[in-house]
Amino acid sequence: MPGKTIFFSPPNSSCANSSNNNNLDTKDGEGNNNSSPSSISIKGAIKPSLLSRGDEGSLSEYIRLHSTNIVEELMFSATSSRIGLAIIILMSFVLSLIYGFVTMSWEKNVINIVVIVGQILLSKNGVRSLFVKDEVIKVENGDRLRLAVLLVLLTTRFFLFDKNKILFVPTMLTYHFGGNKVYLQSTFLGLLPTFYLCSLYCGSACWQGYLHYLENGFNEECVCILAEGCGLGFCLWVTTFYLVTATGYLTMKVKTLEDTRNKLEEALSVRNTFMSHISHEFSISLLLIEDILRLVKIEHEKGKNGSKHVFDLGKALNVLDKMVSGYAKQFSVTLKFTYESVKNLIIESNQSQLLQILSNLITNGIKASKANSIVEIEAKVIQKNEENNSAMVQFKIIDHGKGIPESMIPSIFEPFVQLGNVNESKVPSSGLGLTTVAHLVNLMNGEINVKSTLGKGSEFIVELPFDLASPESQEEINQDPILELQLAVPQEQLKAGSSACMDEGITGNVIVAEDNAVNRKVIVKMLSSLGYKADSVCNGEELIQQFDPTRHKIVITDMNMPSMNGIDAAKELRNRYGNDFKIFLLTGNVMANEDNYSSIIDRVIIKPISKSSLEQLIS
Repeated sequence: MPGKTIFFSPPNSSCANSSNNNNLDTKDGEGNNNSSPSSISIKGAIKPSLLSRGDEGSLSEYIRLHSTNIVEELMFSATSSRIGLAIIILMSFVLSLIYGFVTMSWEKNVINIVVIVGQILLSKNGVRSLFVKDEVIKVENGDRLRLAVLLVLLTTRFFLFDKNKILFVPTMLTYHFGGNKVYLQSTFLGLLPTFYLCSLYCGSACWQGYLHYLENGFNEECVCILAEGCGLGFCLWVTTFYLVTATGYLTMKVKTLEDTRNKLEEALSVRNTFMSHISHEFSISLLLIEDILRLVKIEHEKGKNGSKHVFDLGKALNVLDKMVSGYAKQFSVTLKFTYESVKNLIIESNQSQLLQILSNLITNGIKASKANSIVEIEAKVIQKNEENNSAMVQFKIIDHGKGIPESMIPSIFEPFVQLGNVNESKVPSSGLGLTTVAHLVNLMNGEINVKSTLGKGSEFIVELPFDLASPESQEEINQDPILELQLAVPQEQLKAGSSACMDEGITGNVIVAEDNAVNRKVIVKMLSSLGYKADSVCNGEELIQQFDPTRHKIVITDMNMPSMNGIDAAKELRNRYGNDFKIFLLTGNVMANEDNYSSIIDRVIIKPISKSSLEQLIS
């Protein structure tokens, strides 16, 4: 079957195959399994300005908390002031102009003025960040060229001035740390100004000092030349060092916090799913407890041989066929077993674990299938080793149902992961079936693959190694009573959910929508004892069909029901008939937030509801 394929071989952990962040080892943005790292596009990346309004609020609070007196507060405020920084930049330009007028010819002064204007225009992002608080710097085309031109202009001014080159530093730092965007594209280009300018200052100082030494020898002026040029280069290097190390440390801490947040959100999601499962119906809680205990047992048996038996694999599959056929009939699904190649294949293995793997996959395929469709089960020997007397057997379970969304395939073996809302299913489920399968396959040293196409169906392929045995030592194969019990529970649920769902005569002024037959009857009985006539339906679709706005003034609906849930049904009723009636939402989810549904629901009621609570609610 074409479609998305995933290979799964669960690790030795207590939580199936969950990886740190993204379920299986690596996935692309769509949730696909991918062994290569994903790439990102730099175009359109953004970098916040030096200080946003929110940051300034935090800065004010920081200054207040860390200042023990008015002097410290003033010092903090002055050094972090945008206006103060802008004044310093302006003064550096003014002093450089004054210095030029005093010491340079008019031609050099014209060049100096042109260079200053060019620097201001090309450093617009750095200048803008001084005045626009919420400015966001975006990577644009031409940033590399702008960087190159700025370096050329700075070099021109550098050689125009014989002394006082320190006047260039404020302008240079404004661009380098406030408006330099190319570091978003390349670390090399981001740090290039530091290396270039340090080389320019130090190299020029060394060259000028050398020339002065040749003419005048080693004297005070020679030392001053070296000290000024190299000192400026050293200052720029030290500043860049602390910026890079502090930024790198903060980036690492932010990444750590983001990873921690993602893990906490994932844990919270699992907890919410867990609570939703156990709070919907007690029957689901029972299944959940049974499956959890089964997983604990599997974990305990890891590394042990377990209970192995010698049996005929063909006969075991025949027994499984009989056990799951009754389950399939409840869904009007036909099972097609094909296992001719393994008939009379005598193996030594854990029969219970094998049947558990296959029954979980088959029942999942049945539940995913449409009525009157076929689920195919095929078993065949794909490898036989006569030397060590072993065989590799492949089992395929193919359904033609709704399929698995591509984004969910990597996570389907994790605990509590289900394709749909378990609370809206006719059959209760713990969400641990495939997790159990994964653990058992791992315990039996096997492999499992999944292929699925949305809307067409899924194919689970399990490959298990078996030791071959002689026919004389085989044991009698009996139906597994525990497995029979597991298959019998859904049948009872289906019968309960489908029996007497809708009243024959609709006459009441209250309508109740509840998929659980017992809950539905209890609520109707309580309403009757309070003097209210109640009609009942078993899902959202029937609620919409049977609702009569001329009679029904109160709607009591369960949140989670098959076909259509209570929320969607309530929305549709509001859209059709307005707000002339009350809608009360029943749910077993203790974490349900009434504010989330305030526009369509009048009240959210946590199950179980008592007669007194119901009376108070209606009155």
